[in-house]
Amino acid sequence: MAGGSNSKFPGIKALTDGKQIASAPAQKVCIATPDYVFLIKNGGIGTSFHHTACILSEMGFDVTVLFCGLTDHLSTSLVKDATHKLSKLGISLEFAFDSDFGDEDLDNLHPNDIFTAASYTAYQRLKDHDFDLILFPEWRGLAYYSLFAKDQGLAFRRTAIWVQTHSSSLWHALMNQQPAFAELAAKIFLMERKSTSMEEDVESP
Repeated sequence: MAGGSNSKFPGIKALTDGKQIASAPAQKVCIATPDYVFLIKNGGIGTSFHHTACILSEMGFDVTVLFCGLTDHLSTSLVKDATHKLSKLGISLEFAFDSDFGDEDLDNLHPNDIFTAASYTAYQRLKDHDFDLILFPEWRGLAYYSLFAKDQGLAFRRTAIWVQTHSSSLWHALMNQQPAFAELAAKIFLMERKSTSMEEDVESP
């Protein structure tokens, strides 16, 4: 569990209890994810988070989706269409990276691989917001820097951070019988494990 928290977001059980949620003080929720419907050919993470966002919006929460993937493949019309569709569902859409940000732009960042860059950029984008809850996937360690900042008392003192588990990169590698791991893969495995050990709540769809 991350330390130094004064967050008051209700527990997972409260989200299924209409009476508890009606009196809950928390209202602003952010779902930070590199995988989301309408933006990419998504998998289970994007589908699960979209349904999570829709349910929370229907329950009266102010929901924001922060897309943490590269943006160079996203056309203006696609972004406009996705923003419009989510707006009709009461969901706001924001982006961690600037528009038209691709692999070649990573060279100007530190850290400069997409996984640690996405985690650090998400932290930078989120740290000055007043969300009551931020929900991350464990996949690729996206929550890593935000959880460490919270643990050190640098940010998110009044924000709960939850991690939704899907399938870790290590699980993928083992199931694919990958014989050896590159240095970057080992780093991702560590970031994912830390993300699921430091959060305040773990949930799985």
